[in-house]
Amino acid sequence: MIDIFLLHPGKLVESPYYKYLVNFPPKNCKFVNKKDLKLDYSPKEFFKIKRIKYILKKVMRIGVPSLMYKFESNKYDLIHCAHCIPLNRGNWLVDFEYIWSLAANLEKKHNILHKLIIKKFLSSKSCRKIIPWTYAGAETIKKWYGNSFKEKTEVIYPAIPFTPFKKKKRNKICLIFISRFFYGKGGLIAVEVFSRLLKKYDNVEAKVISNVPESIKKNKKYNKIKFIDVLPHNEIITSVLPQADILIYPGVLDSFGFIFLEAMNFSVPIVTVDGFARKEIVTEEVGFIINRPKKIEIKRITKREKKIIEEMVEKTSILIEKDKLRKRMGKKGQELIKKGKFSIKFRNSNLIKIYEESIKK
Repeated sequence: MIDIFLLHPGKLVESPYYKYLVNFPPKNCKFVNKKDLKLDYSPKEFFKIKRIKYILKKVMRIGVPSLMYKFESNKYDLIHCAHCIPLNRGNWLVDFEYIWSLAANLEKKHNILHKLIIKKFLSSKSCRKIIPWTYAGAETIKKWYGNSFKEKTEVIYPAIPFTPFKKKKRNKICLIFISRFFYGKGGLIAVEVFSRLLKKYDNVEAKVISNVPESIKKNKKYNKIKFIDVLPHNEIITSVLPQADILIYPGVLDSFGFIFLEAMNFSVPIVTVDGFARKEIVTEEVGFIINRPKKIEIKRITKREKKIIEEMVEKTSILIEKDKLRKRMGKKGQELIKKGKFSIKFRNSNLIKIYEESIKK
């Protein structure tokens, strides 16, 4: 048995990546501090921890690189670092969405000292592996350090457990947008897309699950859209996604986006926009990706956003009108979760090799 300590910035584990890692570890592996981690939480707790992290990053911008922690326990074989760097001794590996998450300053002009400090830690013999979530994430390492860490780097896609379900037959096709952050994840574009499609089709309904501003809710233009406040994750995967038919997601700020995997899990095809690793996740087999300009306004609609809206309406219309295509894309997405590159089995088969290599002397 390999005993692993998950070094996470805080007890509240906000990313599904670590929840599914701890709850579904590779065979003969266990996380010794599982009981100390809070894997389930309410939306209120999530927003509270987000505010605290925002303040800390502002403070740490002038200090040492972000997320460097120390703990006293030595009852483990390996440390798995979640977007952070350990100060204690022992073999460790680190995963992240992009290399910048290890620095306090996440803006374009990064602190040179931070980069040097991070490089020193990653170059140490104790750092056995660097695991970016995507190939786009691996490219960020090259942007900072060239090929210095080529031998240590191995991409392993995040995974979620497959959830068997039965979709109820309904008279209407359900379009859905889900995000904790309405504007930041393209909510304004989503409601515009929904508004146009609801005028175009009688057999369509639209749901927006997010922290929607009152000004949007009260706008008569959107009165056919059903607005729902942010829901706990468990409710999303038990009640909402199983009855959805198409996910509309115009968010451009995500470096990964677990909502895509959750949608695939429930055979829901996706209409989204390009960004970071998006094309690694949403292929033409499971949905449509709209090209986007370098800059997108999130709180107002300009000519750029109108073009995106028009293209999203066009692609969504195809899925509404072509039942076989919608079902085929949904089935392919489900296969990726059940036994493909986003499955627990596929992730664990790659991760166990890394864990075993990392504890060798």
